[in-house]
Amino acid sequence: QNMIELNGVVHYSVVRADDYIFRLADADGAVRAAAESVVQWVVTTTPLDPLLTTGRWAIEERARAELQRRLDLYGAGVRVLHVKLQDVHPSVEVVDAFREVAGAWEERSRLINVAEGYRNEQVALARGQGEANVRNAQAYTLGRVNRATGDASRFVQAEQAYKTAPGPTETRLYLEAMEQILPGRQKLIIDSKGGRRNLMLLEDGVTVAPPGPLLQGPRAREEEQ
Repeated sequence: QNMIELNGVVHYSVVRADDYIFRLADADGAVRAAAESVVQWVVTTTPLDPLLTTGRWAIEERARAELQRRLDLYGAGVRVLHVKLQDVHPSVEVVDAFREVAGAWEERSRLINVAEGYRNEQVALARGQGEANVRNAQAYTLGRVNRATGDASRFVQAEQAYKTAPGPTETRLYLEAMEQILPGRQKLIIDSKGGRRNLMLLEDGVTVAPPGPLLQGPRAREEEQ
């Protein structure tokens, strides 16, 4: 129940002139009437969308074959070369609606293209970000491993140096530790027998007494290790 308007052209050639002249009273009229009947039959048995868009060539070929079959039954003596549908369009009353449908179809295609482009862009960005995260993690892992390896090697070397000279090494480490803990302070460290050390923190203007009791006076503090 779709209304369309169309113009068609039939190309044919006469292959048997005697049949064309003597067997039909009006050969041209017969070809025209048969063509109209065939085109109407083909169009009414075909969906409208292929007729208006990409299926026109197949419809024309179907009409040509059917027209040739009918003219052979008539004995018209002609060979149908082509059936061409030149102008096919809906009736004027519904042209605007068809244009809206075509516009909606184009808009649908455009939105699909935009969505696919956005998807491809986001996928590429996500892959790049993922690859960057993997590389950063690998670099971080390598840095931590190298740092741990260096710390372990330094500890092993310090242990080996300590074993070669435990006493001087222990004294050096003690002095370095005191300097880091109490930087910029005047200190007096006295070794005593039995592996004990006396640490005295001195203030400005304090005179150090000769060796003797080290914990006398309010200006000194002793730390034993």
